[in-house]
Amino acid sequence: MSASGLEASPTRRRGGRPRKYDWSDKRDICHRLYVEEKKNVRQVVEWFAEHFSLDTTQLPSTRDFHRQFRRWGFKTRREERQRSPQEEEALITRLRELFMQNISSGEIADAIRAEGWDLQNRDIYKIRSKNGLLLRISHGFMPNEKGKKRRRPTLRESLQLPPSSDANTEETARRAQRYAEVQLESDQRLAARKRRRRIRGYAHLPADQPGLPPRYNSETSLDECKVILSLDNDLYNGIRNRFTNICTEYGIIKKTQCGPEVWQAAKDRLILEESHLSAVSNPLHADIEHKFVALDVICADVTKRMRVETRKVTIADANVGLGLNPMDSKQLRKAFYDLLIADHFQSRLLAGEEHYQELREQWYSESPLIQAVVAEGEPQKMRMVNALIRDAVKRYQDDKKRNTLQPATEKVVYGPGPGPAPALAKTAAAKKATAEPKRRKTGQVADEVANPSLDPLLRPDGPPPQAVAAYFRLSPASHIVGNHPKMWLGKLRAATIAALHEAATVNVGAAKVAKVQGVVKNDDGTEDMYQIDEEMELQAYIAAAEAMGKVTFLVMLEGGYA
Repeated sequence: MSASGLEASPTRRRGGRPRKYDWSDKRDICHRLYVEEKKNVRQVVEWFAEHFSLDTTQLPSTRDFHRQFRRWGFKTRREERQRSPQEEEALITRLRELFMQNISSGEIADAIRAEGWDLQNRDIYKIRSKNGLLLRISHGFMPNEKGKKRRRPTLRESLQLPPSSDANTEETARRAQRYAEVQLESDQRLAARKRRRRIRGYAHLPADQPGLPPRYNSETSLDECKVILSLDNDLYNGIRNRFTNICTEYGIIKKTQCGPEVWQAAKDRLILEESHLSAVSNPLHADIEHKFVALDVICADVTKRMRVETRKVTIADANVGLGLNPMDSKQLRKAFYDLLIADHFQSRLLAGEEHYQELREQWYSESPLIQAVVAEGEPQKMRMVNALIRDAVKRYQDDKKRNTLQPATEKVVYGPGPGPAPALAKTAAAKKATAEPKRRKTGQVADEVANPSLDPLLRPDGPPPQAVAAYFRLSPASHIVGNHPKMWLGKLRAATIAALHEAATVNVGAAKVAKVQGVVKNDDGTEDMYQIDEEMELQAYIAAAEAMGKVTFLVMLEGGYA
């Protein structure tokens, strides 16, 4: 017998094929590791290798362990997760109760596990998704009938063109007149220096003529500040992160409230800690006054972003403050969404404040709860009502863009600098801000950075979609001529079927994609396959797979040389 007892050992040959490993005295220890301590098979193998000082090649394979566990009657991870109909109903009921209390996904998972349910986060996510217990759903407020594929909109529907009628003709004329009035007023206010320059289009109004100087130094755009201070987006991100920490330490929330001495001390410390700013702020350099103005504008925008973040009312905040559960909140927002569809709403600018207020009043009249809140007039609750309305309008505008046949547009340049800094994750901000500034690779995770201006006239539509890194595996059912790798790496430039097929065929010649499946690996080593035919299915799979750590597609290729 070897040290482990599992190492291959010669035994007296009896009838039939000899056993390769001796499992006779290993049942109890395997039961403790696999069943009681919930280790997976790979961890069990590693435990034996470490405990008996053996190489894993001297031990049974993971498949051998799986086979022996089945002989002993150990339940697989999938069998452990199987619940009786009564248990399933009780679990769904409890999840629904927690969901209706407006608590976060993490708190729901912690509460479920504290009550004795042995479930991982992804298991809870699957159950909630199946039973409509998620705040975000792929189809939003658009119809999604079970078992039916959504019909692609016709050209007229996709362009949101209402059927011609006298009423619609009158409405079109009214909107055209309204647009002319708004454009005239905008031009007059610019000529009289009563509004800031518009460096990019806003709503239906075009950008002002390029090259216009700002009215005041404080209206210098952030992109112009980057040019004056010779900043690329990476350096700019680092400066914003560091000044955010300085403001938090000094208790600064607004330039005009902290006093000029404290404000100047915070900027001096920023210059001292940022070597690039120390270099460009040398008094011997030309145009030093403009450099100090540019730094002041960036610092003021940092404090503005901090104030906006603390005052922001989320949908979850609105639900709690108004006493709504998530389902009631969705119904209220869906009601306003439907009003916008019926009105053929274009934008608040074209509708005018009077007509927009009429839509709000019509929405108020359909909900006794909202009527009571409006009658009370409490400012904080009205902000929560406005948050629900903004969410409905945003969903309406996003769905309208998604279903509109629009030609691809070139990248818009907003100014002389490197353009808006991309939105980045907050998680690495604290680490990066305290470290020495260094150049980061493109797309590296750092703090979320403000858009070029928080003024609504200057706010960009949002960052471009991030590429999704994924593994691709060639399906054994593929029919291609020539050699092709069994696995390769790729990136989806967007969460679309076209981008998926493009990434899947990056290494092939004439072959085409016949079928794509998303792969989800279970704890017991088995894999689940999910057929992907539509973008909603792709987006749902990517969200679930990224939460579990790895995006993998099984691709079947047909029809040509690889």
